[in-house]
Amino acid sequence: MSIKSWKGALFALGLGFGVCAALPSNVRAEEQKLVQTVENRLHPDSTALPRRAEYGYVSDDANAVIARLLSYETDAERKEMRRQFYLNSVWYRQDAQYVDENGRPYLLVYEGAASDRRKLSYELLAGLPFFSNAKVLITTKGDKLIAAVELGRPFTEAEAYRNYRNLLRLQGLTEEVKAQTAGKTPREKAQFICDTVAKRLNYDYSLQQNCLQDVVVSQRTACVGYNGLTELLFRSVGLPYVNMIANNRETGVMHIFGTSKIDGNWLIFDTSNYDNESGPLDASYIFSELEHEAQGYRDFKLLQGERLN
Repeated sequence: MSIKSWKGALFALGLGFGVCAALPSNVRAEEQKLVQTVENRLHPDSTALPRRAEYGYVSDDANAVIARLLSYETDAERKEMRRQFYLNSVWYRQDAQYVDENGRPYLLVYEGAASDRRKLSYELLAGLPFFSNAKVLITTKGDKLIAAVELGRPFTEAEAYRNYRNLLRLQGLTEEVKAQTAGKTPREKAQFICDTVAKRLNYDYSLQQNCLQDVVVSQRTACVGYNGLTELLFRSVGLPYVNMIANNRETGVMHIFGTSKIDGNWLIFDTSNYDNESGPLDASYIFSELEHEAQGYRDFKLLQGERLN
């Protein structure tokens, strides 16, 4: 089997999600509920330890770097979701520690209005920032919707601090790319970012590393990490970016990549396939039409709810 035939699996979120309507030729997103919520699955962990102030940073520090990282975001709901994803990953809170009925530990990563369920599902499918192979449970808590990550072990202040340091590194990378692309055309910015992603990352064929933390730590990731970094850098420099998933035609495995509007046209940017590790970069996977991606994939779906205008 060739590299292209199975490269780029989307990790299992454990959401039990359905699918959006298949995209017609004009790449149009359809409204559809992606997950079902369940009641009374999680409850606060009564054994969770209180916070100790010994890691050299405070919540204001965490909030400040998150604000800089998300300064590009204009969608208020989406910005709040991502803000919570980041903050709960890098700042330990005793009341964010949950367990299920079997005592398995979970970390609360989002709590908000129940009407946000569809948007929350889209964001989770695009990948969580700091948790590889994450299994996520979406449930309700009174009139609130919550999302929690199953970790397999209790979340600690030390882990939160490591995540914070990696968030700083990620924010530094975005600032560096913004400075290096200042004054460039949209097409030049997109090319620079794709080259930066391909140069920085190596593909993880085990499919175990697939989040933004892997992007800054091991620099080895599956398609979720490639796409997550590409999206972050595109949007940080002012380029639109919409996440897309599809199924591999040979294996049925899910793959995630993106589309961006360049010079008036929505084009595909698939940086994990662009970074062809068996040889030179495969330029056919960036600035490409959907028809090219359709040679290897099928059942294209947008993760965002907006239309591509």
